[in-house]
Amino acid sequence: MAYSGANVLNQNIQKLTRRYIVLFSIQNFLFLFSSTFLILFLGDSVGLATAGFLISVSLLAQGLLDFPMGVLSDTIGQKYVLFASWVFGSLAYVYIYFDNSFETLILFMIFLGVQRALFSGTFETWYDNNYKELILEQDNQRIQYSYIFTRVQTFSRTFSAFGFLIGGYIAFYYSRQLSFLIQGILGLIFAIVVLFTMNDYVKMRIEESETSFLDMFFTKIKEGVKFFISSKKIFFFILTLVFVQVMWTVWSSLLLFIMYFGYTGSDDLAGTFRTVIFFTGIPMGLLASSLSKKVKNLIWLPVLFLLQPLFFFGLFTIITFVIPMTNTLNFDGLLAVWLVFTLITALFQIGQIMFQRLLIEFIPNEIRNSIYSLVPTIVSIVSFPFLVVAGYLIENVHFSAGILFNGSIGIISALCILIVYLLGREELRKVKL
Repeated sequence: MAYSGANVLNQNIQKLTRRYIVLFSIQNFLFLFSSTFLILFLGDSVGLATAGFLISVSLLAQGLLDFPMGVLSDTIGQKYVLFASWVFGSLAYVYIYFDNSFETLILFMIFLGVQRALFSGTFETWYDNNYKELILEQDNQRIQYSYIFTRVQTFSRTFSAFGFLIGGYIAFYYSRQLSFLIQGILGLIFAIVVLFTMNDYVKMRIEESETSFLDMFFTKIKEGVKFFISSKKIFFFILTLVFVQVMWTVWSSLLLFIMYFGYTGSDDLAGTFRTVIFFTGIPMGLLASSLSKKVKNLIWLPVLFLLQPLFFFGLFTIITFVIPMTNTLNFDGLLAVWLVFTLITALFQIGQIMFQRLLIEFIPNEIRNSIYSLVPTIVSIVSFPFLVVAGYLIENVHFSAGILFNGSIGIISALCILIVYLLGREELRKVKL
């Protein structure tokens, strides 16, 4: 527990954090096992245009179910929802091993959408709710929480990296579908582990309430929507989160893996390169966790949110314009991409830490998963036009134009968090960062 920083807190927090680290790390390993080449598998099976349609189907399924599933999680408990998430996703990966027809791929992507809807915000809610309940008066300023959060994220990157590496190796030397099968079987085992180990310290179970399940379910839906529009400050705070996630949705769904493959030319090299990026990002994450303790002025939050897209996507725009992607091994391109990922990681981490402190303070425990899931619902809807525009720019202008456009979404998020700061400056000063 010394690594995570939880060793200075009470025994219950240490036990909670230990379990969170193990489960979260295994989940990252499994969830990202085939992510590097999934879009390439779909493209090879039905063509890139149809692959884009399949991604939209998955986003639509997630968008329709995300908020109700978040409410369900707040109502019956996170571990049951996370168990169902891994059952849905794992069965989908097992099924696609035996059949990859167009009809099967549609069903596969719907199941992945359902998995992500169930998965969305569930782990974070479980830890945040229990931490807030158990911490008592030990961490009023949430300094230790943010330190633990960053350390856990950094540690789990190691498992994610092994997931990319092993999944890419199996896909290249055997087949992508075998990688899907292994991911599905391991996911089903993990679902059972979650059911027996992800215990709650916070008593929020339906059987302990006289309110019926349906009444509680719809009450939480109304509370979540009401909270979203409760004030201009909260509205723009949630919008900040929405635009940040839209930016990363476009990046991860459309741009990132095309760039990886464009500079490596194969699944195993793309997975290996992604692993290298994750491992070299670990020291920067540790640096960010230390620096975050010294950043206490909230005005740095909009500044960081502005600098992130300007540097990150600005540099990638220049790189992809100057160094063409030819789907072959290109050491110049790989070196440039690696440098940007490594040097900008600390900016992202510090901004994320500061924003996470506000999340745990602003959102009530009773509707936390509802809000964490309401955001992806909005993201799924808002992402459609941005994905279309980015795809058009890549196809008809240049790949770098799509990256530049994506950076503009990050600038919108910076403007939103600046509005939050200006609207609630006096109130937010009470939240000691």
